[in-house]
Amino acid sequence: MPEFGSEYLPASREAISLDWNKTKTIFILVFLVLDLFLVYQFIQKKNSSKLEFQTEASFEDRLKENNIKYDNVPREQELSEKYILAKSKIFKDDDIKTIKDQKVINNRSSIYSTLKVPYQLNDPEDKEEVEKFVREYILYATEYRYWQYNKEGSTINLSQTYKGKTLFMNQNGEIKLFLNKQKQVYAYNQTFLNNIEEFKEKEEVIPAIRAVETLFDKGKLEEKTEIKKAYLGYYTVVPAKTTQVLTPTWHIVLDNKKDFFVNALEGQIFQVTPDKKKME
Repeated sequence: MPEFGSEYLPASREAISLDWNKTKTIFILVFLVLDLFLVYQFIQKKNSSKLEFQTEASFEDRLKENNIKYDNVPREQELSEKYILAKSKIFKDDDIKTIKDQKVINNRSSIYSTLKVPYQLNDPEDKEEVEKFVREYILYATEYRYWQYNKEGSTINLSQTYKGKTLFMNQNGEIKLFLNKQKQVYAYNQTFLNNIEEFKEKEEVIPAIRAVETLFDKGKLEEKTEIKKAYLGYYTVVPAKTTQVLTPTWHIVLDNKKDFFVNALEGQIFQVTPDKKKME
């Protein structure tokens, strides 16, 4: 009889060799699949970028077909901004004491002031002239920016700003100048937002061209329209008497003097009405 196990040794070597060949084959197949997967991911990423470019280009073709000029639309592709939280300022007697040559009524969250001598304006639509008056007569003057002149109502509105960006259509952060028939400022009303805080997380901003696309898709842009400007500011999404939340917002101005506000983080259009604000 042969010794126990002697006839099995060669067979064991063959088995080991066979197993190793199978293992090598499996490794080769695994790495091949991994390589194919990585290549696929790369192609998908390229195609995704290309598709986004083509989509934007095709939308711009639609604008051209409708003779809509959009050269003034900013082309930044990657922007991020934060929501902000603001509170209405409560005016104190110490604030009022600094105001000279005026009769001031302190309504706590607003002040109404009458000038002892009306201030003459040459042109109510001259932003520099109006802002010069504000700097000389009104509290926190550098925090406001000229907004519009209402000829029918004989008023001029200035909007509060935050880090250079306008707080759009905000009754809690504005100055309203009252004019007589001689275009003299005889009184004004002021509100002010303070203790402004930014949310911790930044959010990706929708490119301005996408905000324009939203307006186009909603039928807000007529043929042969020119977009005069598009810029970022803030619009209130959570209004309250004392505290409010504001979101970054695109203000888009057309050549027919129409203007729109588009939420720069979520894409909705803010529809401004005389007594309330809503989103489409």
